[in-house]
Amino acid sequence: AEPSLQTLNILIRMFLSTQKVEQEQGMIRETESAGRKRYYVITEKGKGMVCTEYTRLRTLIRDGAPYLEAEDAEGQEEQNGQRRGLGKQDLAARTGGLGDENEK
Repeated sequence: AEPSLQTLNILIRMFLSTQKVEQEQGMIRETESAGRKRYYVITEKGKGMVCTEYTRLRTLIRDGAPYLEAEDAEGQEEQNGQRRGLGKQDLAARTGGLGDENEK
């Protein structure tokens, strides 16, 4: 589905307001203006902020990976058990009781 003109206008306004904030905070600097076109470069402060955000996101991924991988492994084991025709009790016994204890 193609975005509506209203959606496009909202996105443009959001971009321009974000761009203005970034410029005011010194993250980017306008280098050239030709009519309606504007050109920007990222400043040293902006690069530092990008590096900080990159480190924050990597930390979140590192810290969350064991939980997500465990859930994925449980889901894969359940799918494999269903393909082999194992019941939930058989699957629980094979996985050391993983799963919902209330279901039998």
